[in-house]
Amino acid sequence: MTATPPTLRLTRETDDNELWLLLRLNGLLIGYLQVIDCGHELWVMEIGVHPEHRGHGHGTRLLRALLDENPSAQIAGSCGSFAPDHVWRRARTGMPDTALAAWYERHGFRPDRDDEDSRRMVRLP
Repeated sequence: MTATPPTLRLTRETDDNELWLLLRLNGLLIGYLQVIDCGHELWVMEIGVHPEHRGHGHGTRLLRALLDENPSAQIAGSCGSFAPDHVWRRARTGMPDTALAAWYERHGFRPDRDDEDSRRMVRLP
């Protein structure tokens, strides 16, 4: 008997100026990315991956989907880590800020030295 291969599915939900990219494995939510359209740029509010599914490129898959769909948009976010307790109760804190900044840089983001928030990262079109 052959086992059924896992099904990874990316879906989108929108509401006014917000977009959620939702990543599900066999129907179970394992990752999400929340974006707000600020008019002049897209602001990444949160990227979260379930603790049991980290380290498999799911966060990159979510961010890549956003970048691929918006190649000419300015996209920004904060490299401040958080613990998505509202989604996964036992979630540990995400990547340290320095690791998160390096992760954003691998995807074409750069620190925004002109902004008062030292953790702001931006990808210009």
